[in-house]
Amino acid sequence: MRKKVQDLMRYVYLTLIFAIILPAIYILGMERGNGTEYILYVRCLIIALPVVLMDIAKKRCKTLFSYLGSGILIFALMGFLAKAVIPESFDSILKQGYYVAVLFGTFVFFIARLIERVSKKPQNPSFYILIYFVLIYVLAKNVNSAAVCNEALFSCIFSFLAGMIFQYLERTDTYLSLNQRVCNLPSRRIYGIGNGIFLCFLCFVMLSVLPSIYLIKEREYRDFREWVNEREVEIPDWMKEEEQENAGNSDPMQEVMEAQEVKETPFVLKLFFYGIGIAILLWIIKNVYSKTKGLFLDFKENIDENGDVVEKLQPEEKRVKIKKTKIRKKEQTELEIIREKYKKEIRKHRKDLPECYESPYEIETKAGIAETKEGKELHECYERARYTNIL
Repeated sequence: MRKKVQDLMRYVYLTLIFAIILPAIYILGMERGNGTEYILYVRCLIIALPVVLMDIAKKRCKTLFSYLGSGILIFALMGFLAKAVIPESFDSILKQGYYVAVLFGTFVFFIARLIERVSKKPQNPSFYILIYFVLIYVLAKNVNSAAVCNEALFSCIFSFLAGMIFQYLERTDTYLSLNQRVCNLPSRRIYGIGNGIFLCFLCFVMLSVLPSIYLIKEREYRDFREWVNEREVEIPDWMKEEEQENAGNSDPMQEVMEAQEVKETPFVLKLFFYGIGIAILLWIIKNVYSKTKGLFLDFKENIDENGDVVEKLQPEEKRVKIKKTKIRKKEQTELEIIREKYKKEIRKHRKDLPECYESPYEIETKAGIAETKEGKELHECYERARYTNIL
């Protein structure tokens, strides 16, 4: 359930980002229809469909060919729906702009989901996107568009809420996963307390934005486009005189170029440039082929038949062993021997040094041996030696 809520917040986040782009471009024009900004914004919310469908295709498709086929079907569906929902009141330019914007957004999400599948890095909500909505709000306020101002304001609020909910769920799951081996961990109590505090925080946020919503009608606007159009460009008198004097004269450089004879390029030089062009073309084809082949392999290897994510283990780097001179050491105790063995195993599987606040289980988890048989035996032996000083 929590995973589905996270996916829903991600869908809301991406939909709000795209839906306001076309209305923001539309208000830059001088001619506007009555209420067109609201209608255009609502129609742009159709992009939520490819956001969801592309995500499902990314998770379900096992090969790149199946994902490409799904993308083509979704692309055709969005083209049909975009034509069906365009209002007749829109002029031809606005209709074409809306149609192109929807198809372009579908293509962008197709590429974005493909990159997520290959790189295994989903597009999580970020609070930096709030700057994007603030800039659109400032733009709309300075072109006298109350509709886009309101759209930017509410999009900013809902994007912030979506980001907060997503971050809360993700951080809570991370905390519980790190402490899953703690005995009698009160997960239900943690969820209950966390949910209560988080809901109180959301209520506080909503109360803080109520003044902005209540004072929407008191907002002041200005239109810088009218200021630009009212300014007249004054042409100096000396420029007018030069234009009149040169009106009847021909261009001397053009007469010189027409007088010269055009010589044909030598055959050897043509052959040389053709060879360079063919070599560059072959190099591009080779790189495109290798990249495409690697993309097909990566797309297929990242998900197995059961839908689980597959992570490829990288071979360990060979270390050059340097013979050291033997130094006689004093006899070690059993506790020191176990600690030395524990350090060697951790260093063998982990390159960075553990932090001072990390527990043994966290150290073993980051080393990748916590769930292995050898790792469990090593952990048990180390814990006994750590707390009882005996084997």
